Order: sequence, then structure tokens, then C-alpha cells
Amino acid sequence: MYIRLKNIALYAHHGVHDFEKEHGARFELDMDVRVPDDTGITDKLEQTLDYTALYKLIVHASTDRKYNLLEAWADFLIDRVLHKFTIAQEVTVRIRKPGVPIGGPIGSVEVELTKSRG
Repeated sequence: MYIRLKNIALYAHHGVHDFEKEHGARFELDMDVRVPDDTGITDKLEQTLDYTALYKLIVHASTDRKYNLLEAWADFLIDRVLHKFTIAQEVTVRIRKPGVPIGGPIGSVEVELTKSRG
């Protein structure tokens, strides 16, 4: 079973350029967390992944520090989720940066990373 948070909109100060770190930018994030298939059988929040707690972790970990690379940010997020939520078996994160200063028109740049427990 997967629990998915989609299109989380964040304003953060990540990027290689000084102006990106200083002024910040809008980012979009999706996260998929694989949990055991029988997670919802008991219908008890404490026996599944609390997606409100997951959302708070993502926001805090995304705005608490600055990253040069989306790849490093994605790696840090996944490690935090796997550490905090022992029920998580696998985590995939997609981070999009709209309007990247790339020298031409582009909708966004996206990185995707998946890690499994163990």
C-alpha cells in the first residue's frame, strides 16, 4: 500500500546561485511512502503512517536548512522519513522547481529519488 502526498507547495531558499539562497523560490514536492498492505485493517491511526505528521516533517526539513542541489534535499528528506516512521518500507520523493534560471523557457526541473529500508 502507498500513502501519497501530492503537490506540496513550499517556499524555500535552495539553489546554487546566491540570489536563489537570498530570495528563495517556490518548489513543489510529491512523496510516496510504501507501508505494509495490512496497515489499514485495524482502522487505527497509531497503526499506520500519520500523513499529517509526515507533512509537518517534510515542511520542517525543507525549510530548516538550505541545499545547493535538489538531489541532496531529496536524499535528506527520505532519510528523515525512514528514520522517523519505522512503518515506512520505501520512500519516493519528487521535487520540482518551476521557472529555473536555465537560460530559456522551461516549466520546471524535477528530481526523483527512491530508497528502501535496509
